[in-house]
Amino acid sequence: MISAASEWKLSNHTSKHWKAQAQTLLIVSEIRWPRLLGALYGILVGLLTAYCLPLLLSAKPGTSNSSGSATGSGSKHLGSKPLTKKEVAKHQTSDDCWIVLESRDHGGQARVYDVTAYVEEHPGGQAILNNAGGNSTKGFYGPQHPARVFDMIEDFYLGDLEV
Repeated sequence: MISAASEWKLSNHTSKHWKAQAQTLLIVSEIRWPRLLGALYGILVGLLTAYCLPLLLSAKPGTSNSSGSATGSGSKHLGSKPLTKKEVAKHQTSDDCWIVLESRDHGGQARVYDVTAYVEEHPGGQAILNNAGGNSTKGFYGPQHPARVFDMIEDFYLGDLEV
């Protein structure tokens, strides 16, 4: 919004070019910079929270999987040797949580996932631990999970369960 004093300054310029330049400068000088910067800060914090925080939380120092590598985001496939039920059963706490899912995309093959890094972030709270160290297929494919969960789980894949 241009004030009356600003309009007077503009009317003294005869050139349309200079008048347009002056008007642009007046508009920029009247922007509420603190409000604009606050909004930009809010957007930046939102983006960092949405994209960077999950990555930081998934890399917990001091935790490791059975291969000895640090737990973090991305696939931690342990190799071609299938995992046994006995091995999976050892990982049933919130600090070390493996689950077995009978995969719908892999012909029903039981696959093992290390979801330790996700336990604290699980929207259903401690429900993720109900079948920790065992078969969680029934709970996983329940109506409470949105479709994106089915893609996200692959980030935690360790290997196939021994038949």
